[in-house]
Amino acid sequence: MADFDDKGALEHTSDIHVHFAMKGRAYVFGTWRQLQDEGFIPSTEPMPSGCRARWRANDCADFFIERKWVPGSRKRGVKLLESDWWRITIMHDYWTYDRVRMHELHEAVLLESFSQTTKARREREELFRRMLNAVRDESFQAFKASLLPQHRRIAA
Repeated sequence: MADFDDKGALEHTSDIHVHFAMKGRAYVFGTWRQLQDEGFIPSTEPMPSGCRARWRANDCADFFIERKWVPGSRKRGVKLLESDWWRITIMHDYWTYDRVRMHELHEAVLLESFSQTTKARREREELFRRMLNAVRDESFQAFKASLLPQHRRIAA
Protein backbone atom coordinates (compact mmCIF):
# COMPACT_ATOMS: atom_id res chain seq x y z
CA MET A 1 0.00 0.00 0.00
CA ALA A 2 1.21 3.50 -0.71
CA ASP A 3 1.31 5.52 2.48
CA PHE A 4 2.20 9.06 3.41
CA ASP A 5 5.28 9.45 5.54
CA ASP A 6 5.59 12.03 8.31
CA LYS A 7 6.65 14.70 5.78
CA GLY A 8 3.49 14.19 3.68
CA ALA A 9 5.38 12.50 0.84
CA LEU A 10 3.81 9.48 -0.79
CA GLU A 11 5.86 6.30 -0.66
CA HIS A 12 5.49 3.72 -3.41
CA THR A 13 4.55 0.20 -2.40
CA SER A 14 2.68 -2.64 -4.06
CA ASP A 15 -0.91 -1.67 -3.14
CA ILE A 16 -3.16 1.17 -4.16
CA HIS A 17 -3.76 4.16 -1.90
CA VAL A 18 -7.14 5.88 -1.44
CA HIS A 19 -7.28 9.41 -0.05
CA PHE A 20 -10.61 11.11 0.77
CA ALA A 21 -10.01 14.82 0.27
CA MET A 22 -13.26 16.71 0.76
CA LYS A 23 -16.99 16.17 0.45
CA GLY A 24 -17.61 14.03 -2.59
CA ARG A 25 -13.99 13.89 -3.76
CA ALA A 26 -11.52 11.03 -3.49
CA TYR A 27 -8.10 10.29 -4.95
CA VAL A 28 -6.91 6.79 -5.79
CA PHE A 29 -3.22 6.14 -6.55
CA GLY A 30 -1.81 3.01 -8.17
CA THR A 31 -0.54 1.33 -11.31
CA TRP A 32 -2.91 0.83 -14.25
CA ARG A 33 -3.14 -2.91 -13.59
CA GLN A 34 -3.82 -2.43 -9.86
CA LEU A 35 -6.56 0.10 -10.56
CA GLN A 36 -8.19 -2.28 -13.05
CA ASP A 37 -7.89 -5.24 -10.68
CA GLU A 38 -9.59 -3.26 -7.90
CA GLY A 39 -12.40 -2.15 -10.23
CA PHE A 40 -11.62 1.57 -10.29
CA ILE A 41 -11.01 1.37 -14.04
CA PRO A 42 -13.06 -0.89 -16.32
CA SER A 43 -10.96 -3.82 -17.54
CA THR A 44 -11.91 -2.95 -21.12
CA GLU A 45 -10.58 0.62 -20.77
CA PRO A 46 -7.30 1.07 -22.68
CA MET A 47 -4.43 2.90 -21.02
CA PRO A 48 -4.36 6.55 -22.17
CA SER A 49 -1.43 7.41 -24.39
CA GLY A 50 -1.08 10.87 -22.85
CA CYS A 51 -1.00 12.18 -19.31
CA ARG A 52 -4.71 12.79 -18.71
CA ALA A 53 -8.11 11.34 -19.46
CA ARG A 54 -11.69 11.85 -18.29
CA TRP A 55 -14.75 9.66 -18.37
CA ARG A 56 -18.18 9.53 -16.83
CA ALA A 57 -18.89 6.30 -14.96
CA ASN A 58 -22.57 6.90 -14.33
CA ASP A 59 -25.02 9.71 -13.65
CA CYS A 60 -23.48 10.67 -10.34
CA ALA A 61 -19.68 10.72 -10.76
CA ASP A 62 -16.94 11.96 -13.05
CA PHE A 63 -13.53 10.31 -13.13
CA PHE A 64 -10.34 12.16 -14.01
CA ILE A 65 -7.17 10.14 -14.41
CA GLU A 66 -3.68 11.58 -14.51
CA ARG A 67 -0.30 9.99 -15.01
CA LYS A 68 1.95 10.91 -12.08
CA TRP A 69 5.57 10.45 -11.11
CA VAL A 70 6.20 7.27 -9.15
CA PRO A 71 6.58 8.39 -5.52
CA GLY A 72 10.17 8.28 -4.38
CA SER A 73 11.56 8.15 -7.91
CA ARG A 74 14.01 10.65 -9.23
CA LYS A 75 12.40 12.63 -11.99
CA ARG A 76 15.64 13.22 -13.89
CA GLY A 77 16.16 10.80 -16.73
CA VAL A 78 12.64 9.35 -16.50
CA LYS A 79 9.96 10.46 -18.90
CA LEU A 80 6.52 11.04 -17.39
CA LEU A 81 4.90 9.24 -20.33
CA GLU A 82 6.84 6.10 -19.36
CA SER A 83 5.54 6.20 -15.77
CA ASP A 84 2.91 3.64 -14.76
CA TRP A 85 1.67 5.46 -11.68
CA TRP A 86 -1.78 7.01 -11.90
CA ARG A 87 -4.03 9.21 -9.81
CA ILE A 88 -7.77 8.90 -10.27
CA THR A 89 -9.87 11.80 -9.03
CA ILE A 90 -13.44 10.75 -8.33
CA MET A 91 -15.82 13.67 -7.98
CA HIS A 92 -19.51 13.22 -7.35
CA ASP A 93 -21.72 15.70 -9.18
CA TYR A 94 -23.84 16.44 -6.15
CA TRP A 95 -20.86 17.71 -4.17
CA THR A 96 -19.13 19.99 -6.60
CA TYR A 97 -17.33 22.85 -4.91
CA ASP A 98 -20.04 25.42 -5.66
CA ARG A 99 -22.77 23.25 -4.18
CA VAL A 100 -20.71 22.49 -1.10
CA ARG A 101 -20.03 26.18 -0.55
CA MET A 102 -23.70 27.08 -1.11
CA HIS A 103 -24.74 24.38 1.38
CA GLU A 104 -22.27 25.68 3.99
CA LEU A 105 -23.47 29.25 3.54
CA HIS A 106 -27.11 28.16 3.77
CA GLU A 107 -26.39 26.30 7.02
CA ALA A 108 -24.58 29.35 8.42
CA VAL A 109 -27.53 31.63 7.58
CA LEU A 110 -29.99 29.20 9.20
CA LEU A 111 -27.85 28.95 12.33
CA GLU A 112 -27.45 32.73 12.56
CA SER A 113 -31.15 33.36 12.07
CA PHE A 114 -32.02 30.71 14.69
CA SER A 115 -29.56 32.22 17.19
CA GLN A 116 -31.61 35.44 17.14
CA THR A 117 -34.89 33.76 18.17
CA THR A 118 -36.34 33.59 21.65
CA LYS A 119 -36.19 29.78 21.56
CA ALA A 120 -32.40 29.92 21.03
CA ARG A 121 -32.07 32.47 23.84
CA ARG A 122 -34.05 30.18 26.18
CA GLU A 123 -31.85 27.20 25.22
CA ARG A 124 -28.69 29.20 25.98
CA GLU A 125 -30.11 30.34 29.33
CA GLU A 126 -31.07 26.76 30.22
CA LEU A 127 -27.59 25.49 29.32
CA PHE A 128 -25.97 28.25 31.40
CA ARG A 129 -28.29 27.46 34.35
CA ARG A 130 -27.40 23.74 34.21
CA MET A 131 -23.66 24.46 34.03
CA LEU A 132 -23.90 26.86 36.96
CA ASN A 133 -25.82 24.28 39.02
CA ALA A 134 -23.18 21.66 38.22
CA VAL A 135 -20.38 23.99 39.36
CA ARG A 136 -22.22 24.73 42.62
CA ASP A 137 -23.04 21.06 43.33
CA GLU A 138 -20.43 19.94 45.88
CA SER A 139 -21.17 16.22 45.60
CA PHE A 140 -20.80 16.33 41.81
CA GLN A 141 -17.52 18.24 42.10
CA ALA A 142 -16.26 15.64 44.62
CA PHE A 143 -17.23 12.85 42.20
CA LYS A 144 -15.34 14.56 39.36
CA ALA A 145 -12.30 14.99 41.57
CA SER A 146 -12.35 11.26 42.42
CA LEU A 147 -12.07 10.43 38.69
CA LEU A 148 -8.90 12.42 38.20
CA PRO A 149 -5.53 10.99 39.19
CA GLN A 150 -4.16 12.41 42.41
CA HIS A 151 -1.10 14.58 41.95
CA ARG A 152 1.80 13.85 44.26
CA ARG A 153 3.88 16.74 45.43
CA ILE A 154 7.57 16.27 45.07
CA ALA A 155 9.56 17.63 47.99
CA ALA A 156 12.16 20.14 46.93
